[in-house]
Amino acid sequence: MQLTPPEISVISYELFIFVLLLAVGTILLYRYYKKRMGNILILAICILVFSVAPLLHTLDILYFSRTALWEHASFGYNMAYIFSAYGNILLALFFLRIYQKEHVNLIVLIYAILNIVNTSLLIYTTVQIALSGIIINQMIYLIFHLLLALILYIYMIRAAIISSEKEVTLKVRRGFQLIALFGLFLLLAFVFFIADFILGAHYSPWVYVGWTCAAIGAILAYLGYVMPDWLKKRWEEPDILEA
Repeated sequence: MQLTPPEISVISYELFIFVLLLAVGTILLYRYYKKRMGNILILAICILVFSVAPLLHTLDILYFSRTALWEHASFGYNMAYIFSAYGNILLALFFLRIYQKEHVNLIVLIYAILNIVNTSLLIYTTVQIALSGIIINQMIYLIFHLLLALILYIYMIRAAIISSEKEVTLKVRRGFQLIALFGLFLLLAFVFFIADFILGAHYSPWVYVGWTCAAIGAILAYLGYVMPDWLKKRWEEPDILEA
């Protein structure tokens, strides 16, 4: 069966997003090698895990949806959500290490268990659909995944904004503001992906908007937390003049 023009279009865009996220993750790994900061490593792995999601969605179109076994199970599509859940676990660890001084490991453990249980049920029902052909409504697992993501992203936005208001230097304020925008764009990405799922198209225009938001969020995370030298100098100059 030949690919349709909409399928070719979304595959091309998702492969572009995959390469972009892979590049951001690789740059973060390089910065970790130079600075040896644990949080940079966590963020790098997080972005690399997120990068697998568009690749899996592409494989769903290219392979899984075209095989008799997985044709109605949306295997690649659901696996993309699962990898995004695992990315969220790493993201929670990254942010809690910055903003939450107490009970970090316990909170991350609880968050991880909730995500792992939910994704395990999603995998189980996906396999059941493939093997038995029965129709199982998986919306509850995707909604719970969205709720867990929303809790994390709202916390990220709120914590970053509060921190930015406490800082007196322009450079640090801008860093926290970029991190807040990172959380906002991730939130928007998930909202658009759910919109696509509700429409049932799997490659509606909302997919493009969702992946674009995810890519912008990853770039903002790099700019806000690592902050390249050229950006530091740009925002350090007003502080020097004020001093």
